[in-house]
Amino acid sequence: MTNRIPGKRVPANQKDSCRGKFLYVMREEGGSIKVGVANNAQYRRRTLQGGNPRRLMVIALWEFERRAQAYSLERAVHLQYADDRIGGEWFRTSADEMITFIEAVT
Repeated sequence: MTNRIPGKRVPANQKDSCRGKFLYVMREEGGSIKVGVANNAQYRRRTLQGGNPRRLMVIALWEFERRAQAYSLERAVHLQYADDRIGGEWFRTSADEMITFIEAVT
C-alpha cells in the first residue's frame, strides 16, 4: 500500500487555482479514465476535448498543499493501474475503483 499523501477531495466543478496542485480523474464517454495533474482541471478537459469526439467529464478532483504531492499521487495511481493502461495517462478500469484507491491514500 502507498503511504498516505495529504490531499482533500473538492467538487469536480470547483474553480481551480493557478497553483497547479490538483489531481483530477476524467472520464471519457465510453468508459476510458484519465488521471492527471493540472492547474485548472476544467481548462485541461476543454483542451483535450478539442481532439476527442467523445464527451469528457471531470468526475473527481483533489487539491494538495504542494504540487509535488499531486504528482506523487499521480505516479502511485499510474503504478497501481499499470495493467489497465491503454495509452499515456488513459486507463480501462472502473472510475469508482480508482477513486476508492485515491481516497484510501489521501
